[in-house]
Amino acid sequence: MLATNRDSLRPRPYRVLVVDDHVDTLEVLLELFGLLGHHARGAASGREGLRIARDFDPELILLDIQLPDISGYQVARALRADKRLRGCYLAAVTGWARPSDVVVALSHGFDQHVTKPFDVITLRQMIGAVTARKRATARPRRASA
Repeated sequence: MLATNRDSLRPRPYRVLVVDDHVDTLEVLLELFGLLGHHARGAASGREGLRIARDFDPELILLDIQLPDISGYQVARALRADKRLRGCYLAAVTGWARPSDVVVALSHGFDQHVTKPFDVITLRQMIGAVTARKRATARPRRASA
């Protein structure tokens, strides 16, 4: 008989960085990711987000576009230019919802454009995208003899 372990089907906890200058949004997202079992940190500005990203090495970053110091686009470009951070999954989280906003976000290196407000299902989809990327880029394992 084949036994299954439900926990083995869940993605492992990821390091998640949320960069948003709206304190309520930041706190709610940090709480939700924590409840989903992930290690989450937050930043209220672009420069702070870059500093934390370099120390924390997140696998998923939710990044607001309109920040008080530098734009989310500038942060995205800096992340993609960093050898260690360029592979993280980067989601633009913004109130800007026009089709042209999506195109601009993707052209600046974002993997996904999410319009506020959004729900837990969207957060779980982001985690699924991180998991899929990790599986796709994982090295094939050698068969043991």
